[in-house]
Amino acid sequence: MEWQDVRRRIDEGEERHTELKTELQELYNESLAHFMAGMGFMERRGRGWLIMRREMQAFNGTEPELLHDEPNQFVRVTFLLDPQT
Repeated sequence: MEWQDVRRRIDEGEERHTELKTELQELYNESLAHFMAGMGFMERRGRGWLIMRREMQAFNGTEPELLHDEPNQFVRVTFLLDPQT
């Protein structure tokens, strides 16, 4: 399904609004990731989280903290510089 089709179906007010919004976001995210990989901004796709966890463990023995803001579909990642604070 193309993003234009998803957008049109949302605008027409179908009951699947939430599902279509998610599909549109996934298409957007995929397009953004493809662009960033093509421009050389990423070494590989899909490994970032594993690398961040490994590097934080090596740095100070902690893991990044995740906070998922579900209504807004955002994820906040916190990297602790000092695990004592």
